[in-house]
Amino acid sequence: MFTTIMVPLDGTDFSESALPLLKKMISERSVKKVLLVRAVASTPDMAVDTPLDPAIVAAADAQNRTEAERYLQRIALQMPWNGAQYETAVLVGQVPDVLIDYATESRADLLVLSSHARGGISRLIRGSLATRMLQSVDMPILLVGASGPRKRTLRFPHIEQVKREEQSSSRHAA
Repeated sequence: MFTTIMVPLDGTDFSESALPLLKKMISERSVKKVLLVRAVASTPDMAVDTPLDPAIVAAADAQNRTEAERYLQRIALQMPWNGAQYETAVLVGQVPDVLIDYATESRADLLVLSSHARGGISRLIRGSLATRMLQSVDMPILLVGASGPRKRTLRFPHIEQVKREEQSSSRHAA
């Protein structure tokens, strides 16, 4: 169904939580091409109101790019490609922006993305790459949680108490 899949990775174990699902999709032989992508912020984007020497910026960006390329190659060597092709891409700039641009240009059929599932203050302060991608990219997005699917049980103590009382009174009435 999906022949070209884009997988953004940031070098953390968390982002790699999408890889087992990707391996499964590859093993089913429907995937023809995988785009492994690492976006790194350029050095001036990381600095806050600090003028930097352009030579230092260029050297830092080159080092970040080299490390990101090595990381993607290491990931690529661990994958069971089963005839699928892969490409790696290192993008430098504002991380959400360069990923959105690449996703649009790549013409991928599916974006597989790990999500922190942040909420509240954390989401407000740190933002949400997943939300930005959902709002900006015109392709299906599969969000993968780092810990896998979580089962949540909602509890309503007041309602549970009323049910217990009803059961108790129906036993006494019988």
